[in-house]
Amino acid sequence: MAEENEPKESKKNVTCEFCECVLFSDGSVKSRSSKAKKLQNADDEITNLKDRLESVTADLETSQKNLTDAKEALAAVETPAPAAEKKTDRWAIH
Repeated sequence: MAEENEPKESKKNVTCEFCECVLFSDGSVKSRSSKAKKLQNADDEITNLKDRLESVTADLETSQKNLTDAKEALAAVETPAPAAEKKTDRWAIH
């Protein structure tokens, strides 16, 4: 019964000036426009790209750490141990 007492204007649909969606008088969406759908898809794509960037950045940091560790291990293997002094007989013929 409360609906009957409301003015007819409050039951009108409103079109959003920004995205051109059709809204109910209370502001809820009645139907999304193609422009609004494109904006939502673009926003979703941005979110997905940010997530992917974070993942790739983490992978890169892990790879850089692994590379640094491998370089250090290789350097340790390639560095020869100090050679013991060669004892020679000073009377030996050279």
